[in-house]
Amino acid sequence: MLRAHPGGITTHIVNHEKKYALRDGPDNKPRGFATETGKVEIYSERLLRHGYSPVPQYIEESPNQDAFPLRLTTMKNALFCHSQHRSLVSLRPKITGSNGHCQQGSS
Repeated sequence: MLRAHPGGITTHIVNHEKKYALRDGPDNKPRGFATETGKVEIYSERLLRHGYSPVPQYIEESPNQDAFPLRLTTMKNALFCHSQHRSLVSLRPKITGSNGHCQQGSS
């Protein structure tokens, strides 16, 4: 195919990344989100009607401490993007442990 078209080919690619912004239907309005208003809803009347809090909230569950004595928590390290920059010796002292690795008892 490359020999037949050494300059490349052009093809139409449909992008559905923002499907909520697609314009369809007779009025050509954006499709919107799958909510009653078609918009992002912070306060939801639907949740309220079903007996839930209409505003999202965090409720911490307290597991049985005897059965689950450990809790896994994680955070994103701002110094690295996945494994990028781990080879930079100057960044290693800025994270937990001087060698860039988590030390025993620090987690």
